Amino acid sequence: MHLKVKLLNFLFAILWVCPSVCYATMELPQAVKFFDLEMPMRCSISNFREQELSSTVVITPQDFTVRLPALTDPLPRYQVNSFSSRKQPAETAIQNLLAEANIRVESEPGVYPVVSFKSLKGELSHVLEEIAQKVGIFYTYNSERNVLTLKPKAQMLIQLPKNRPIMMAVVDAMAGGRYNPISTDWENYQISLVGTRDELNRIRQLMASIIKDKYLLLAQINLYEMRPITNFSHWQQVIADFGKSRFTTSKAGMGGTLLILNSSLNVLQLVAKAMENYQSTPLAQGQMVVASGWRVHFNLGECALHRPYEGFSVWLRSSIKNKKLAQNTLTIDSKAGEITSFDFSNALDQEATIVGIPVQNEQNVELLLTLKFDFINLVRKGE
Repeated sequence: MHLKVKLLNFLFAILWVCPSVCYATMELPQAVKFFDLEMPMRCSISNFREQELSSTVVITPQDFTVRLPALTDPLPRYQVNSFSSRKQPAETAIQNLLAEANIRVESEPGVYPVVSFKSLKGELSHVLEEIAQKVGIFYTYNSERNVLTLKPKAQMLIQLPKNRPIMMAVVDAMAGGRYNPISTDWENYQISLVGTRDELNRIRQLMASIIKDKYLLLAQINLYEMRPITNFSHWQQVIADFGKSRFTTSKAGMGGTLLILNSSLNVLQLVAKAMENYQSTPLAQGQMVVASGWRVHFNLGECALHRPYEGFSVWLRSSIKNKKLAQNTLTIDSKAGEITSFDFSNALDQEATIVGIPVQNEQNVELLLTLKFDFINLVRKGE
């Protein structure tokens, strides 16, 4: 009887502990790991077209905003006649500024620089904001406690026009800038993140750039796995069958060769011809949206049908010279590091492809990446 009771108590203890221990060590299903609401828009070019991607989008500059949702009370009305600080930690300088107002300064963990200021004048709130911008920090004020809290980062909410290409352009540029993890709300066209003052300034510059340039570049990408049918299969034969006049540029890189196609040839025709020499398997397709001059990043591998390619990423910076020509820097990398990179110019009616991209630990397989550009014209409302 005592043995049964002890056994029951032992089993009960396991069941009681398991919710905290078992869930902590439980491996998530593979499908859940890669779930992302953004992927259905990214990973199907035809579906993206159906979601009202237009070559012309009407925008209102006032629809681009960034705000800091953290609540802060108004600072006391004090006039700063002349405030100077020489090589003091930012916390010390600000505490000296607020001493007369009897406001105590606290700091959240982080790095605060040593600063110098000379003869700052004006309303206390304006002087404090000038210091915060120069130092690169944020703050909140609690009037009940009479405490000003310094913060190296702040919660930001980015509101964008209700347009998917614009939303993607901002998301891709932020990914290209290696921002902290962001949260996207595709229903309300909002992006939230915790970032630095420098990141806040860069976001504002990005939005101003999109409004000023009045166009975006849509890059549509396809990725194929290519296996030579025979030992004699070679891309040189594929190109020769078309004739060299069908290609405008050929550049060899450290991993693969870039080809710019003549406007009379498209990448689907090239892939169809390649299938006479290669066994072709579609791996992934997707799109990224580029704001002119901004480096963007898209993890194309997240769209891949085969998980070994999940770390396959595309980086792209495009300087749009005019409505016909773009200067590009394209980099392909994986979790193991950079695979290849190319600088090239192309007209928007010229498609590009990179052949012979190596696959790590695979000798009889290579990757083929195709790239097609389209313009998205942005027109201000009322113009």
